[in-house]
Amino acid sequence: MKQPVTPRSHIEMIRDYPITGLVEGWYFRQREVSASCYVVEGSDVYGRTVSRQTTADPPDAALAECVAFARQVVQSRGGHNAA
Repeated sequence: MKQPVTPRSHIEMIRDYPITGLVEGWYFRQREVSASCYVVEGSDVYGRTVSRQTTADPPDAALAECVAFARQVVQSRGGHNAA
């Protein structure tokens, strides 16, 4: 039997993913994981994620791709409240 997913709070999400306001219900972050290597990640409160890795500095294009991926997830799943 499937376990229900408990959504994370806005405060929890902001702490881990401080970039907001790009896609409703989604939070993003950019991290330099090694010299000039960045990982950009996005998550919604239900744990769905998107990510991109890049060596571009700044990693703006990777963030834009993650935002586009998140929008596709929202559209394909019927909104950010879909489980």
